[in-house]
Amino acid sequence: MKNTLPRFLYFSRLERIGTASLLVLALCAWMYPAVVAFLNPKQPIDFSDFEKAASAYYAALNNRSETEPVGEPFFFDPNKADESDFRKLGLTARVAQAIIRYREKGGRFKKASDFKKIYLLSAEDYERLEPWIHLGTSGVKRSVYTASKTKSPQHAYELFEFDPNKSSEDELLQLGIPKAAVRAVVAYRNKGGVFRKKEDLKKIYTLPEDVYNRLEPYIHIETKKQETITAGGVAFKSAGKPTPTVLDANLATAADWQNLPGIGAWRAQQIVAYRDRLGGFIHAAQLTEVKSLPDSIYQQIKPYVGLSGGIFRKIDLNTASADDLRAHPYFSPKQARLIVNYRDQHGPFRSVEELLKLSTVVDNTWLNRVGAYLECGMWNGE
Repeated sequence: MKNTLPRFLYFSRLERIGTASLLVLALCAWMYPAVVAFLNPKQPIDFSDFEKAASAYYAALNNRSETEPVGEPFFFDPNKADESDFRKLGLTARVAQAIIRYREKGGRFKKASDFKKIYLLSAEDYERLEPWIHLGTSGVKRSVYTASKTKSPQHAYELFEFDPNKSSEDELLQLGIPKAAVRAVVAYRNKGGVFRKKEDLKKIYTLPEDVYNRLEPYIHIETKKQETITAGGVAFKSAGKPTPTVLDANLATAADWQNLPGIGAWRAQQIVAYRDRLGGFIHAAQLTEVKSLPDSIYQQIKPYVGLSGGIFRKIDLNTASADDLRAHPYFSPKQARLIVNYRDQHGPFRSVEELLKLSTVVDNTWLNRVGAYLECGMWNGE
């Protein structure tokens, strides 16, 4: 047993020679790259030609910047500007000629992004000029207030009298108003907002104070002849509206509502939409439930609101679905679901008062409020 290990580790003469040969070959393979690198040193790379070419390129670039400086941008219409205008905007002659050829072939720029159709126009030049593209302007309008080497339309503008209730987006942009503020002005007007005095323009929170101060002398708001009217014990200024008359809240159209003080187009549409969801007003005080109608306006219009029409749509508790109930302003989703479940389990409702059995979601106060809108049409008394 003790002689087993020496016999296992014993190598014959041929095995020893083979092992030594493999070690020598491995050592030669490991040293070969170093020996080759020593015997054949790398020659230094000659960069002189590349450096000459680079120097020539930068020299040409500097010469171009001196002879063809990038012009300061100004408002322009790419459908009307001529080649000299494009050159003054900093575009090369090739790009300017490509734009002219595009127009001569019938091409038109319908929106600012169409300017990218000119394949010779670099992305950098488009990004630089995009804020200054004003389609539909008459010719080219250069700003008389241009900061030195500016690239932002907020620093280049034209000052002229304008009415913020009527001025177009292009006109507001030409005045130097930031795009975000222009969008806010348009949205405010679309929702029925009116600028009644100069200071109202400060309501646009995205309008910088320095821009307002610059524009304030040029704001001209067209005023309509106002008459003080006293009717129903309430005095108010008509602001150009016809003298209010009593209207039927359940029959009046949105146009009829606009004849009342403080009611614009958007607010009138909100009133009509809420009335349709209800199925008709029971009393004038329900107008205060319209979210866009503050109490101050309600108090002004209250003397001119009548209710001869009455409710024009009721909900049948025995046929209405949960969605039908949820659509009514006085029903919560939970009430609608439980009422339908109760009907499915216990059969049709015999009376509206039977809803009180759902004491977890229904009480007398709620039922007095909504009861006039409910009926049990399918119950035959059996």
